[in-house]
Amino acid sequence: MNLLSSLCIILTIVLSSCASVEKVNLPKRGDITFVSESDGTTTIKVVAAAESYDDAVKEAEVYAIEQIFFRGLANSQQRMPMIGTGESSEKSKNKAFFDDLFGKNRYKSFVPESKTIGSVKYGQGVQVEMLVTVDHRSLRRDLESNGIIRKLGY
Repeated sequence: MNLLSSLCIILTIVLSSCASVEKVNLPKRGDITFVSESDGTTTIKVVAAAESYDDAVKEAEVYAIEQIFFRGLANSQQRMPMIGTGESSEKSKNKAFFDDLFGKNRYKSFVPESKTIGSVKYGQGVQVEMLVTVDHRSLRRDLESNGIIRKLGY
């Protein structure tokens, strides 16, 4: 009888711990890690999340470019931010440029390769882990020609 009551208590505890599952809200952006550099390009591992797979992919690609623009990449030649650390002021000062770059998907011309290495569905959304290659040489030239940054040496 003692064994039977012990099993009932254990079964009750196990079943009550599985009673409900909370919706997990993952952060929109997660880890970003420098992977490699080669002749004007930088490859970065990025984790991002959104409501759909396509939106999560875009979020990861934009996050990679914004990292180079405003924060730089540790352990790479892009350690210093390309534009500066004042992200919100730069975005408001050059609103038309950033609306065109990200809003009209012009940033894709600076992402020669984007490869998903993993994805997880959660609740109503998707989290992706990607390898994003950014052509930072062309990106720098575009920033210079649009007057966002000065040319090197001037």
